[in-house]
Amino acid sequence: MRFKSRAALAAIVCFVVFNIGCGDTFRPIAIPIIQPGGQPQSPRQAVFLSTGGAAVGSPEGQTLHVNVSGDTNVGQVTVGRDPVQVAVLTTSGFTVVVNRAEESISIYPTISPSTAQPPIFVSLPTGSIPVFAYSNVAGAVYVAESGSRIDSASCTTTPCAHVAVVTTSGNPTAVTAEIPVGNTPVSLVGTPDGTRLYSANKGDNTLSVIDTGTNAILVGSTPVPVGGSPVYLTVNTKGTRIFSVNNTGNNVSVIDPSTNTVVASPAVGSAPNYAYFDAANNKLWVTNPGSNSVSVINADPNSPTANSVVNIPLPAGCTPNPVGTNNIPITPTITVLADGSRAYVAGTGCNSVIVINALSNTIAKTIPVGAAPVAIISSPDSTKVYTANNASGNISVIQTSNDSVITTLQVPTGQSPIYASISPF
Repeated sequence: MRFKSRAALAAIVCFVVFNIGCGDTFRPIAIPIIQPGGQPQSPRQAVFLSTGGAAVGSPEGQTLHVNVSGDTNVGQVTVGRDPVQVAVLTTSGFTVVVNRAEESISIYPTISPSTAQPPIFVSLPTGSIPVFAYSNVAGAVYVAESGSRIDSASCTTTPCAHVAVVTTSGNPTAVTAEIPVGNTPVSLVGTPDGTRLYSANKGDNTLSVIDTGTNAILVGSTPVPVGGSPVYLTVNTKGTRIFSVNNTGNNVSVIDPSTNTVVASPAVGSAPNYAYFDAANNKLWVTNPGSNSVSVINADPNSPTANSVVNIPLPAGCTPNPVGTNNIPITPTITVLADGSRAYVAGTGCNSVIVINALSNTIAKTIPVGAAPVAIISSPDSTKVYTANNASGNISVIQTSNDSVITTLQVPTGQSPIYASISPF
């Protein structure tokens, strides 16, 4: 009898504890501890590049790393003078900044950005005028050198431009190769399998095809002729199409990398400057500052309407950031959420972000942000969009659940944000 009483009492106690634990009065919660910067658990980061100016004696530029999940500053790094582009390399875990005036690149680990740990500076040849960094292979970063020079090792009689190869294995301190390409390379993109790299040569309207295994021009290949002034390259997810945005040609060259030939040249708006490949919908989104519009290209090569174009006018005065002078890299002027639901355009001229329904190709909303947003990126989980606001010196963070600005982050005093990049989840 005593045993049954004790058993009954124990059952009652367990029942009460269970209900208290599952009710609203008390609930045990496991609170994750965010590790400090430099730990493997560090969150993914949005990286914003700011410049103190291009004139001689201007302050050095800086990068600001933002925790994507918490929108907090997780580190700042001082880089070179007149920085023009930042790339977060998923292939090696480094962040690379291109310092145009100093003709160098700054390299440091993305996971531990800190002013207390200066980046490694890799000097490039005099006259190289670097403008763009990219990597699709482990252990190396490629740099588009837009300047022309005579290099006894690779250009013995006439000036030519190059793509530099810098190792990111171990301690990156020097250029390991200089690959001669066409005139004025300004953008690079590679196939996802890491075997090929393409250079957009703005000066002679061609693409050079590089074999990343040999770090030389692909044997048997010739420059691929594209439209006028190619300024930006991107690639589809499978690597079966390369897209060249041609600024004065007012079109996009669609290249089949298996043959390195142009298979289509759909016309877009005026003075196109940037393109974003939308993997969810198999579309290419192109910003056209000259006509204040966005062009949407059907990028599915198997579709009956492949390469067809829909043009979307933007609100008056909301012109995206145009092509800069002196071959400054094109900033990301449009981003598309990974879930394929919406596109977001940085309306530089109207201090706003224009939200486009990606299924109906119609404008859904205009969001006021800081002054002169020149670059825009979105988080890989589709929850946030960030703009780098050049004139107001800050970053606007947009929450996509209601398309509103939830916080504003300041860049260092005296700096102007010019470029943005993000590490994927």
